[in-house]
Amino acid sequence: MKYKILTNKCRGFTLIEIMMVVLIIGILLTVSVPLYSRYINSSKCVDAEVAAHDTMLALARELADSGTAPSSSSYANSHTLPSGETLAYPTNVEVKFSGSGTQADPFVVNAKRSNPTCPKGDGEYTLIQGQTTGIW
Repeated sequence: MKYKILTNKCRGFTLIEIMMVVLIIGILLTVSVPLYSRYINSSKCVDAEVAAHDTMLALARELADSGTAPSSSSYANSHTLPSGETLAYPTNVEVKFSGSGTQADPFVVNAKRSNPTCPKGDGEYTLIQGQTTGIW
């Protein structure tokens, strides 16, 4: 008579192991989804800030290169500086600037946004020469 030796070979995962993996994935999703949503929403609202900062840098370059400040005005879609540099703005952003670039009369750039996809809604961003951040 031959005896069969039973071997206990595990093939697969136990229910506890699968539940632990699902639990870890759930915890990761709970943490990452709100962060991802916040980043997506903030990226929809930066068009006015980017336009204001680009304009401020171009005005400072123009003043440094030519020694004179460009004339103040309002621009939608694009603006060409006397040096030939063209600033392009998104279709939902209008940019205005004023000032001569001196310490007594610094450049002030206003960028007004109308963006229905931004959770903040429409807004106006003001950037003043010499400041590192703008004002909403």
